[in-house]
Amino acid sequence: MQIRVFGKSGDIIYQMALIKILAETTQEPVDIVITPTKKSNWQLTKRAIASLVPLVSSQNYVKSVSVGDTTSSTVVDMKFWFDRRHEPMANLVQSSFDYLSEVEELSNYEFDVSDLKKPWIELEPHPKIKEFLLVNWTGRYQSLSSRSFWKEIRSNYESQNVRFIGLKNEHKKFIDLSEWNLPRYRPQPGNLLKLATTLASCQKLISNQSCCLAIANALQIPVVVEVSYCLPDCIFLRNNAEYPCVKNHRLHSLGLNCN
Repeated sequence: MQIRVFGKSGDIIYQMALIKILAETTQEPVDIVITPTKKSNWQLTKRAIASLVPLVSSQNYVKSVSVGDTTSSTVVDMKFWFDRRHEPMANLVQSSFDYLSEVEELSNYEFDVSDLKKPWIELEPHPKIKEFLLVNWTGRYQSLSSRSFWKEIRSNYESQNVRFIGLKNEHKKFIDLSEWNLPRYRPQPGNLLKLATTLASCQKLISNQSCCLAIANALQIPVVVEVSYCLPDCIFLRNNAEYPCVKNHRLHSLGLNCN
């Protein structure tokens, strides 16, 4: 079965949740085709694709990963993801099964969405990282009170073994924002599989909405999340996920009950 995926790395990682359930329900590993889009803010660079492919292909429900145009054997086209991208991600993943039930080749299957409560990316942890808490921060998708959020995080966690994971320029901006001079942990650059193995090994990730958070949600590891005010779409309600800044009307209007 061939599936065409769209978006940036984090979007494709969330789409992997559907792909895993599809593969396990049909008992057929899938061929994934990554199709770069002409829409500039969704465009994956060659470097980003090279970084993503090892992670995607590491999962046993994936038969192959290729880049380019699809063939006539495509069964599922994730292009519909574009039109609904600004829904909360957990809602979007679940509601996507309504679309999948209309695909002729899949119409006889019943999909168990309770499997979304299980990891959809599984990796062997790295033993040297298990004592770390990791912090990731990007300049996008901040809360209304980003500075105070991170200062409170600092007061709660600075006595523990915390490392920053992310790009050099993000690290510098994070220090300026939080006044918390964390040491930077550097997994092999340009390899999301190495990054995911690092995240699978840590005690907890504290992050805003980023590719690291997408991977953490896929791994179902403990997270503390700074939720974006403008685009609060990366919320997965589970026992080991905390959303301490979910106190604005934007989130409540979405019907989300968060910690």
